[in-house]
Amino acid sequence: MKKGFTLTELLAVIVVLGLLAVILIPTISNFVNDSKDTLKKQQITTVINGAKKYAVENTDILPEAGNVVKVSVDKLIEEGVIESSSDDVKITGCVVISYNESYNQYDYTYNEVCS
Repeated sequence: MKKGFTLTELLAVIVVLGLLAVILIPTISNFVNDSKDTLKKQQITTVINGAKKYAVENTDILPEAGNVVKVSVDKLIEEGVIESSSDDVKITGCVVISYNESYNQYDYTYNEVCS
């Protein structure tokens, strides 16, 4: 009697592996995408906090009511306020600083495009 696998057994294993791939690949893909989204949100928070620190250290740049000041991510990196990102998600753009008269405070908003 010969030892080995029959064609039916091999086909069954291939079918099972195919089913596992169909189930696992989308799940893993969603996990990776969610991780990238979370990383991007964390990096945006870091950029906004860096802009706040930069504004505190350079109060002469703060805008008056009705005006805005844009601080680019490159400027924050250049000044050493934040570190350059070497992760998959790279943040570019700028933080728009405006004065909110209603609350008597500055608002910091991240924009992907700094125009």
